[in-house]
Amino acid sequence: MSIANCLWNRDSTSTGAIWIARKFPDHGIIGEELGPDRPDAEWVWMLDPIDGTKSFITGVPLWGTLIALLHRGQPVLGAIHQPLLGQLLVGDGTTTTLNDRPVRCRPARRLEDSTVLTSDPFNPGKHQNGRSEEHTSEL
Repeated sequence: MSIANCLWNRDSTSTGAIWIARKFPDHGIIGEELGPDRPDAEWVWMLDPIDGTKSFITGVPLWGTLIALLHRGQPVLGAIHQPLLGQLLVGDGTTTTLNDRPVRCRPARRLEDSTVLTSDPFNPGKHQNGRSEEHTSEL
């Protein structure tokens, strides 16, 4: 990654963190490039201005900005913005939208009947509730 991209990524996180701190002074912020600021607050924002850095720096349009809001450590809102694809996904735990239109999943009762996509095939359960082997035993 070039120095310019590193600085842009850090500046983007800083800009978002400054806006949140001004608008919600009691909230915590965790930025991938900035580290934690009050991660034990009741409300905590998680920011990743460029998820998919390798794609971003090589011109592949499969990168986006990730924002999540946690309340007492539990996610209550999340957003993925993929500007080059013209996509904004927003979810609140009950409803998910893609560009303001509801998203639905096809029914699948078994993992082998599902489509699983990951950029980390060696550790897909890393951030899930439960042990990763529970989620990947059929892969």
